[in-house]
Amino acid sequence: MRKLEVFKSTGTWTVPTGVTHAVATIIGGGGGTSDNEGSAGTGGTSSVAFSGGTQSAAGGAGWTYTRAGYSASVTVAGTANSGQGAQSGAQNNGYGLLSHIFAGKGVTKVVSANVTAGASITVTIGAGGNGGPNGAAGGSGVVFIEYDI
Repeated sequence: MRKLEVFKSTGTWTVPTGVTHAVATIIGGGGGTSDNEGSAGTGGTSSVAFSGGTQSAAGGAGWTYTRAGYSASVTVAGTANSGQGAQSGAQNNGYGLLSHIFAGKGVTKVVSANVTAGASITVTIGAGGNGGPNGAAGGSGVVFIEYDI
């Protein structure tokens, strides 16, 4: 029978009895957005510390944009535990143009590893990048671990 465990925060996965192999889908945190009055943060790295070595997925890049000549418009934070980058929109007062700014999405990495029943495996979830003035934060990362019992 196939099992799936979802990690939305940093913690430890104890390998169940009889499990010898696992597949992890690792998603880093999304980047934040900010106007030029501040700076946007890069999303944090998510990882799984398998015995053969830690496997990581980097966070998405933040995006800082120039707001001169624009009025603040809509900002949308990345959804928690999705690795989504934040989005910001700015309306140009003089020309009515709308500029959309998208921060980087967290990297997705799928890894397969042999595991030992009873082992404690550290799972780290990357935070979403901070949003600055007139911006928004990125969504935090997530880790899915699949295995057969």
